[in-house]
Amino acid sequence: MARVCCRAVSFAGSTRFRLLETLGAGAFGAVYRAEDRERDTIVALKTLHEVQPESLLYFKNEFRALQDLDHPNVVHFHELHEAGGEWFFTMDLVEGTDFRSYVRPEGRIDPQRLSHAAGQVAVALGTLHRAGLVHRDVKPSNVRVDESGRAVLLDFGLVTPSRADQQDLVGTPSFMAPEQARQAPVGPPADLYALGVMLFQAWT
Repeated sequence: MARVCCRAVSFAGSTRFRLLETLGAGAFGAVYRAEDRERDTIVALKTLHEVQPESLLYFKNEFRALQDLDHPNVVHFHELHEAGGEWFFTMDLVEGTDFRSYVRPEGRIDPQRLSHAAGQVAVALGTLHRAGLVHRDVKPSNVRVDESGRAVLLDFGLVTPSRADQQDLVGTPSFMAPEQARQAPVGPPADLYALGVMLFQAWT
């Protein structure tokens, strides 16, 4: 069950954002449902657990790589903030369910849903790859499907330019392409490999 937190994040001397609920947490940070009081809307807000050089680099890279990318199947990023040494950014809040739950309602595969959602993920990856980027962590929990059936690719914390040198081993092992596991430079095929694993797991 998600944890309700209800605290304010000060920015520029105000309490613009109020955290309402924890949506998820990873190695470097957490994502919250938050109220943007200035815009009178609900957003997703991602923040760092600890501001360390490596984690802050990944954090800034995630925002800067995606801030100008506008596609319905890729989560839309809003603003990057720093307040009192705390870094956070906001993005669209995508309500819905994860990829696996959507394509296997009640535990059984729905081929029509699988075709519909997987096709949208492929389109999202194509958009990302044309921008010269690789996600590096494509997996069911990083795809959200809303009530209209729109699949949205999320969590770009490991995004990198295509064929860039890898300094460390990152990603989710069960979805990781061989070249990524070897810490070799990765390109679009690594993301498509992960999508293939998602399809295999969905069917089996």
